[in-house]
Amino acid sequence: MLSGYNRNATISHSDFSFLGGNAIASWGFTNETATDPGRPGVPLAHAPAAGVDGTDGEHPLGTLVLGCVAREVGLYEKQSAFYVQAKTAMTKIMGNVFFNGPRAGINVNDGFGGGDDISRNLVFSTCRESGDHGVGGAGHSRFSV
Repeated sequence: MLSGYNRNATISHSDFSFLGGNAIASWGFTNETATDPGRPGVPLAHAPAAGVDGTDGEHPLGTLVLGCVAREVGLYEKQSAFYVQAKTAMTKIMGNVFFNGPRAGINVNDGFGGGDDISRNLVFSTCRESGDHGVGGAGHSRFSV
């Protein structure tokens, strides 16, 4: 899991199988409140008056997921995926193989920051326990595998 401030992390040529939840998760924090609800008591510098603001940099940026294989994920957590991201920007997900999952193979929760490149992945046999979308899920952005 990548959480908070991370820059140019690489996850490559890894094999994930028979997992209870997500294979890879990446999410950040934004300074929309004076203190971070995910980290009680931690004050956030430069809290905006309203709305989401990512200028504090507490989010993954430039992550590369390359050449991984994942199968049989989400054995217990049914809202899981090979890769899920939220409040993360400029991610490259390339050349991976994912199959046999309960929901989306790749889940982009929001369009925070933009700049994602999701290409040349083989994703199949997903949404085996739901029918609400296809191999990928995107909260607010265009999506292609």
